[in-house]
Amino acid sequence: MNNNNQIYTEVKHSRDQLLNQIKLLSKSQFNYNFGSKFKSIKYNLLQIAYHYHENLSGQQSNIGDYDLFKEKGPTLTFTDIENYFDNIDYAIEQHPIHPNDVMPLIFNEYEYRGKIKFLMTFFEVLDSQLDNEIQNLKVTQLK
Repeated sequence: MNNNNQIYTEVKHSRDQLLNQIKLLSKSQFNYNFGSKFKSIKYNLLQIAYHYHENLSGQQSNIGDYDLFKEKGPTLTFTDIENYFDNIDYAIEQHPIHPNDVMPLIFNEYEYRGKIKFLMTFFEVLDSQLDNEIQNLKVTQLK
């Protein structure tokens, strides 16, 4: 493995774990707009992707059409975004990036990931409260 890509490889691995968690959300949870600076989980993922694409000018042709991706942002599905990250990963693997150049991209990614994880806790809390209410529900037979 190329040392220049080692840091990014670790980031990619932890992103893949987060994406696997996000995959468990419903479409409405994925797109739910919390408003203000948090927006939606989808919005935050797109911001990560946009930042990589904007700052990888030498590899944009390997990633895809940035303007088209940004234009279609509101209608993209989770799978579209996941595929876009695959394109970014492929471009970085094919053209190693010096750690000094990738660090600002990684910091940006972790900032948005923090927001995503925070937003995901709302769905986990809501789901667990609903589960407890269902477990505590008494069903009585009407006569």
